[in-house]
Amino acid sequence: LTFALLAFTQVGLSQTDKSIYASYKTTADSIVKLYFGENLLQYINFDSSSSYYRTLKTGGGGTLTKFTETLNFEPEMFVFRYYLKHPSFQGETLNVKFYVDRNHKIMAGFLPEGLYDMKGKTDLQIISKDKALDIAKKAKIKKAQKNYEVEFGWYEQEATNEDYKKFNQSKDIKQIIKGRIVWKVTSKVRDAPEWDEKPYAQTFIIDAVTGEVISVEQAFIDWG
Repeated sequence: LTFALLAFTQVGLSQTDKSIYASYKTTADSIVKLYFGENLLQYINFDSSSSYYRTLKTGGGGTLTKFTETLNFEPEMFVFRYYLKHPSFQGETLNVKFYVDRNHKIMAGFLPEGLYDMKGKTDLQIISKDKALDIAKKAKIKKAQKNYEVEFGWYEQEATNEDYKKFNQSKDIKQIIKGRIVWKVTSKVRDAPEWDEKPYAQTFIIDAVTGEVISVEQAFIDWG
């Protein structure tokens, strides 16, 4: 995916004039369309109040300013947030977040979230929360002390060496930035006494589209 480089030499405009960065929103919209396709755009909204400019030149964790606020520094990255509310999500929302650099490139190292590849699909259907819980129980999740927690969310897949080889050949960013829409079913099995280092909960991460159990995680308390 290639985007034209924005020229920053516009006469009479300060580097803190937000208008000279408008094309980055066009870039971000193009990335969203690349992943979700034309059919799902009607369910996706841009969240300007949670999107922001960022610089790391100020030290520490850097400085950020929301798109809706006055800009007083020259940004070198742009953080975009969207949200997807699809009829099959049963009221749940998929949050989408990613960074774009000054060269209009998505920044893979900043943990993109929610960019689901719709290639080969015309519509998006997911299993219900109850179905996800049933799948976890059939897969032998430990019995909960009280109630099971079922959370809608995202699972970012770690790119393999083979993925990077394909990316280097095709330059298709979807080879290395990809993930799954998931249900996270958590069973808290006991209360952990102080300094206890044994797992106190178990979480099954289930692909919300296919119903596949893709990961089982154990929760420990970090006593510091």
